Amino acid sequence: MKIATWNVNGVRAAWGNGLADFLAEEQPDLLGIQEVKCQQSALPPEILDPDGYRAFWHCGGRPGYSGVAVFIRSTVVAPLWTVSGLGLPEFDREGRVLTVEMPGFFFVTAYFPNSGPGGRRVSYKIEFCCRIAQFCENLRRRGKAVILCGDLNIAPADIDVYDIQGALGSSGFLQAERDWLLTFLQGGWVDVFRRDRPQASDCFTWWSFFDEDRAHNRGWRIDSFLVSEDLAPLVRSEHRIEVMGSDHCPVVAEVGLKL
Repeated sequence: MKIATWNVNGVRAAWGNGLADFLAEEQPDLLGIQEVKCQQSALPPEILDPDGYRAFWHCGGRPGYSGVAVFIRSTVVAPLWTVSGLGLPEFDREGRVLTVEMPGFFFVTAYFPNSGPGGRRVSYKIEFCCRIAQFCENLRRRGKAVILCGDLNIAPADIDVYDIQGALGSSGFLQAERDWLLTFLQGGWVDVFRRDRPQASDCFTWWSFFDEDRAHNRGWRIDSFLVSEDLAPLVRSEHRIEVMGSDHCPVVAEVGLKL
């Protein structure tokens, strides 16, 4: 089974600039996307109902902002259950979390908040982090593995940013954010990309649009698969840095299960 996550930074723009080709060529069984940045009513049919896929959307209430979706290949079993959000209006109105239950696991795609300039929104972000952690733990109690994927807007360690000194004090590299993620991982979750490459540097998933940062690989690793430890031994992930269409690249994982 192949699954993927990608912050597309606007699904309509990304569709013609790499997303449609990615679906056709990579053919993931499940794809979680973040930063849809539009309402379903504004989507053309080819995106709203992609050929060969079932699409599920949680766009929130603010046009042009946030939003997530899950695409599931038509050839695999339909999800048993879907839920939009966390059941908390302060987060759900921004369209940040979408969950689908598959026969062997829960698949959660999430777009974590940005802490904002000077960390002005860091309290909101840490509250979101704690709430989604509890949500995922509740899913685990249902007796299935959980795959949490998406744009965490957190670089876990020094090795996950190009310029450590430049990142200090920046959103996504604040100590409170990194401490939360470390605690989360210590609670029985695995960052599968870093597990397999504990010392690998320059492995990024996001680059600023400015100053040709992507061409020079001056980026951050903020998009991940965090997998419950019962399923993690069956999961391997790779960055698709050659895939364009967004300021993020897709992350693709092979999972030793069948759908």
